[in-house]
Amino acid sequence: NLHQEIIRWYENTINEVDDTALLQRQFETLLDHYTNRRKLTDQADKNDGKAQYNLAQSLQSHNLGEAMQWLERAAANGYSRAQYELAVRMIRGKKNTDKTLQEMRKWAISAADNGHVGAMVFIAANHKYGRGGFEKNSVLAKHYYQLALQDSDNNILFRDKIAGRLITINRSTVLKPATQGPGAFA
Repeated sequence: NLHQEIIRWYENTINEVDDTALLQRQFETLLDHYTNRRKLTDQADKNDGKAQYNLAQSLQSHNLGEAMQWLERAAANGYSRAQYELAVRMIRGKKNTDKTLQEMRKWAISAADNGHVGAMVFIAANHKYGRGGFEKNSVLAKHYYQLALQDSDNNILFRDKIAGRLITINRSTVLKPATQGPGAFA
């Protein structure tokens, strides 16, 4: 039990340090971290996608394998940030197989369908240039840019830029509002 290990560490160390106040603060910080992690794990075990994602984030610095398992579970439970992160991690591979690219597209599209603006931009850019296993298709690129531009919480978008880069399709050429799917553009 990690809680018991923390207590044992504290008890074994208290007599060996000069600054017991510092040790006490470190001990309390470790206990707080353990308590928060335990709560997060309990929520994650109940298929809470956000908790699974947050647990994956807390694990990735020291246990990447377990972190990826929680990230995949969060994505499977429909948590868009996890879906997008999986897609981005997959596309970074140097030798992606067709199967990996297919799965990456699935996660990116799921994240976009769940309202993740970054995923919308990711898909649009990949359709614009025909990269990452996405077909080169300016109509679909416009469609996904349109979705991103219409998002009510689009802090990632600003003054004709997306994520700090110039939009590759002029904002003025993206029709507002979208009436239907990809076929709604001129």
